[in-house]
Amino acid sequence: MPSILLFIEDHAPRRLEISEFRTRISYLYPDNVARELPVKVIFGTFLDGKGSAVLVAADRLVTRDEIARAHRRLIAWPDLAKTG
Repeated sequence: MPSILLFIEDHAPRRLEISEFRTRISYLYPDNVARELPVKVIFGTFLDGKGSAVLVAADRLVTRDEIARAHRRLIAWPDLAKTG
């Protein structure tokens, strides 16, 4: 099952499980307004030398470093997110 890293405003990134690839997702903001967010495919090489594609949806500019940290914490090693 693919995962999307979701970056919304200044909140901590979240992992969203999806059943199939999408190019857009709808996000319901606290003001009860749903907005469409594009899903981007970001390719990267991580510290362990492995390459991967990461799906990212964001309503702001997100750096590659933010994506790599969120991927490591929420997808590659999700047990770390539970302890810290």
